[in-house]
Amino acid sequence: MMYGKHARIGITGNPATGKKSVGLLVSRKLGFELIDLNSFAKLHSATATGDENESIVNTVLLAKELRDYMISIEGGAIVSGHLLPSVLSVIDLDIVIVLRCSPERLLDRYRNRGYPENKIRENVVAEAIGVISSEVLQSLEMPKISEIDTSETTPAEVAQIIISILEGKTEKKVGLIDWLPTMIKNEDLRTLLH
Repeated sequence: MMYGKHARIGITGNPATGKKSVGLLVSRKLGFELIDLNSFAKLHSATATGDENESIVNTVLLAKELRDYMISIEGGAIVSGHLLPSVLSVIDLDIVIVLRCSPERLLDRYRNRGYPENKIRENVVAEAIGVISSEVLQSLEMPKISEIDTSETTPAEVAQIIISILEGKTEKKVGLIDWLPTMIKNEDLRTLLH
């Protein structure tokens, strides 16, 4: 294994890209502790209720609590959540996997989850222009980052790709996913750009 039994692995991406499912599978396979950032933030009182009863996370407090906690972990850890880029600068990660998903699939998933239109627009456009990947790239060196397209894969398949990357059998890839042509071709998606 290219990354040892004490590895610190981040899994991030927009909502509905598969972070929770994939993180759970990878953590079980490796015997690593899984830290879901949303749950961790609530457990450590790093959230407050904002407009429309949405939780607002204090990322400074979350980063401090997470750093302190990660120091105490003896084995490996997987940190999963879309907030990861907001706390990357203060936690030491060996690799970050950014899960990406076609805006078309995300649009369906968000509508099925009952997201309000403004949240749908915000998340689909963020995925289309690669906001989370860009934020991760600003915090880490490119060799520590890999993007995976989850549009046509199951969580088990994505978990296996991650294991293969960790074992050094699959090359890390970043910057190859471009959803803008998809956004332009699809009328439903194009309306979200206005």
